[in-house]
Amino acid sequence: MQEQLRYLVRQAAHSSVCLQVVPASVGTHTRLSGSFNVLEFGEPDEPAIAYLENAVTAMYVHKEAEVREYKVIFDRLQSEALSPPDSLAFVERLLMISAQRKRGEHGADSGPDRSR
Repeated sequence: MQEQLRYLVRQAAHSSVCLQVVPASVGTHTRLSGSFNVLEFGEPDEPAIAYLENAVTAMYVHKEAEVREYKVIFDRLQSEALSPPDSLAFVERLLMISAQRKRGEHGADSGPDRSR
């Protein structure tokens, strides 16, 4: 997990990457059943499409109304997410906690005391 967290930190430094974390406290999204991307090409003759992926399949969505729904879902997730600086701080904090646990440095929030 540490390598994945380090990768996120490295990627967040790129100007083309916007790292945002949706906190668990937001809860689950009933309209979100897998990952998706909305692909926009910046050309008027090339409409946006959505790429959906779940445990068993993947597909492209071309219907404008359906793509618009995925944009709404994305906008909602983005509004509920931590800001990019707060998201980076969150990932860095997870990395620090993970490294401490790996080294055996248990702090107050590291779980139950099993020394007894």
